[in-house]
Amino acid sequence: MNTLETSVSVQTSDNKSLTIDLSAVYNSVSMRAHIPDEDLQNQAIALITEEVQSLFGYCSAAQLECYFNGSKQELPQSLAKVINKRACDDMYPVRVASLNASIRDIALA
Repeated sequence: MNTLETSVSVQTSDNKSLTIDLSAVYNSVSMRAHIPDEDLQNQAIALITEEVQSLFGYCSAAQLECYFNGSKQELPQSLAKVINKRACDDMYPVRVASLNASIRDIALA
């Protein structure tokens, strides 16, 4: 079973630090984020949920778990999507590069 992992850490323009770690296996995904700004946090949840869906598809067995600043948070219902399959190995680096670039764009906006 493949495990996919990525981590992004950037400084925002007002010197806040944003760090996101994403780890995914066949039927579960865990995201740990340290994001000081609530608006930025909501954007990051939406972005990562979208990216995880594009990587893994859908099913009824797995849920996305989010941890913000060390505590587990519930996703908004509209974002509480589920995952069903592994990413193709050849697509993974492309998706990670896209995810990293998008998070940096949000953080530095």
